[in-house]
Amino acid sequence: MELSTKNEKKEFLQLLKNKYDERTNYIDPTNRQNIFSWKNKKLHFYILLTHSPYYEITQSLVLTFATFSSSTEDKITYKDLISSTCNYEYDHIKQPLNRLEYLIENKLIQKPKFIQSSFNYQFVSNKKFTNSTITEIANKFADNEYENTSKELQKNLISTTQLEIIESKYFTDRYHFNDIKKNLNDTQFSYELEDCLKAYNEGMWFVCSTGIGSVIEHLLYLTIKNLDKKWKPSKGIPQRPLRQLGKGPTKSNYINTLSNCLPRFDDRQKSQLEAMFLLRNSVDHFNSGYSNQGFCDTLLQGIVDIYNGVYLQSI
Repeated sequence: MELSTKNEKKEFLQLLKNKYDERTNYIDPTNRQNIFSWKNKKLHFYILLTHSPYYEITQSLVLTFATFSSSTEDKITYKDLISSTCNYEYDHIKQPLNRLEYLIENKLIQKPKFIQSSFNYQFVSNKKFTNSTITEIANKFADNEYENTSKELQKNLISTTQLEIIESKYFTDRYHFNDIKKNLNDTQFSYELEDCLKAYNEGMWFVCSTGIGSVIEHLLYLTIKNLDKKWKPSKGIPQRPLRQLGKGPTKSNYINTLSNCLPRFDDRQKSQLEAMFLLRNSVDHFNSGYSNQGFCDTLLQGIVDIYNGVYLQSI
């Protein structure tokens, strides 16, 4: 579609909203995270058609962004700036945001206070917006909002103060994490675990569950590292445990190494470890953005079980 008429603009905006809602529902089916700006606010979208730096007459470069609407409805502003940007200077700007700065500095648009995650650029032909182009604009907007929020959450969770696990009676009484931390005596493990517990306390289940998966792998690595220190060549264990584990170990590498090197690693322990990896991987690779508290409780208990049933055999 083109955006030359009022009806076309209305149709564009409605399709964009539908695709945005589809994407955010895919990312966060429960609508619990409250991080998507177009879910509960009205937005004003700017669609700026500019000259393409590539020498195809029919092609245009479109810059898009959104601001919060000053009215009670969504709005759209469409500007055809192709002739105003058909020059050497504009064509040789490398970064899309710098192109937006060019438009502002040359008074082609007013300086906007736009939503950072909404900024995007696309190439279109003959000034026409296809369904796939509109879908890509909507998806990129939603993806950026989720990814930027996740990065901010993880940045805020990085431990910068003395460990505070002991102040949480829930974790102390139920999981005895202070005892585990003390016995492991590994600062990095302790910081990683505390970051997960901070996420748990804040109800950030996706961040928490993903982080616990890394904590479990760290605990398995420390177990195998201990076994490697005590290793002596034998027919049963002809190769050092760490060499058996290899670089970039997978679930199979961990399980095979523990099966070969631990004094006792029965089918129950193997099944439990496989279940932990399966749950961790379901969050990392298949989860759409939200994992519930039950996942986190199961994974936290997994840390305790692996410590008691696997790690303690290595010391």
